Amino acid sequence: MTLCGILDCCGTTEVDLLSELNVNVADGTAKKLSYVGSAAYEALRYKHAWHHHSQWNVTTGKTVGSLQQTPPIETFAKATDPEAGHSDYFPEKLVEIMSKTTTWCDVMSLGPPDGLFTEKMREALKIISETAKDAEKPIIIRVSVVC
Repeated sequence: MTLCGILDCCGTTEVDLLSELNVNVADGTAKKLSYVGSAAYEALRYKHAWHHHSQWNVTTGKTVGSLQQTPPIETFAKATDPEAGHSDYFPEKLVEIMSKTTTWCDVMSLGPPDGLFTEKMREALKIISETAKDAEKPIIIRVSVVC
């Protein structure tokens, strides 16, 4: 039985439960969401309120810079394998972008970092930790690997 089903049986609503648990989830930023974003926000707000600011958050922002493609597009015009180091610029770009973080940073990848990526992510995280020492709030870094 789901939480909603249990609450219905007990005559309690999710709002009552959240109130009882003293969980108040309200993000002013949520007013700017699309109807799809608003629906997701409401579901998270009522069903996962206790994870607010740790596992989910409402944020606004923008993509930094242009899309970075590896290997570079010109690689596909050649009939040969790409040369070694063809995309070594990308981990450097990652450090450049991540190092600007003052509030939050989301990094998404199709696989776990290795080699030069691991080295450069460590470098970026070191810079971010130095920035965080003087910050009022913690800086949130979320890394998602979709395998």
